[in-house]
Amino acid sequence: VVVDATAASDNSTWQRTLPSLDEQFFPATKVWLLPTAEDNLASIGPLPSHVEVISATQRLADGAFMETMLSSSTEWLVIVRPGTVFAKHSLFWFMAEGLINRQRKLIYSDHDYLDADGQRTGPLFKPDWSPELMRSTHYIGDTLAVHRDLLTQCVGLGPASDKPINVHDLLFRLSEQLTAQAIHH
Repeated sequence: VVVDATAASDNSTWQRTLPSLDEQFFPATKVWLLPTAEDNLASIGPLPSHVEVISATQRLADGAFMETMLSSSTEWLVIVRPGTVFAKHSLFWFMAEGLINRQRKLIYSDHDYLDADGQRTGPLFKPDWSPELMRSTHYIGDTLAVHRDLLTQCVGLGPASDKPINVHDLLFRLSEQLTAQAIHH
């Protein structure tokens, strides 16, 4: 799981995502936190061994993060934003869908929002893959599962980048390489 910040977030945003990842039925084997230069995750406290913070400075300085991520032993990477709270079965369903049909290379899902009391509200039911709709709006959102092999072929994901992953731009580039059957809602 790659938790990639597009803008500085307070630590409570990061702290909403991490417990929901720890509570998954199908746990993440590796979690990379990619904060912005303005984020300070030191006050979050000790992180489990499978969670690694890669600062913007580190990503730019050593240039090895993207290569490490793409050469990891996992087949799938789930890209999310800080503040995302996963239902306990989320990662299970992403991975199950990827295993059911090996043609699938990009998977996205519906989502909802949490109100101040933690209750689900404002469900967003997305349509199946539509390249025309994607060109006009970012309807898929910022959470998606991508097969690692597909990312290795994606031009523009440089090894030394301190910029957050622009999911909409990534979708444009990935969709050019895929058939409609490889993209699953």
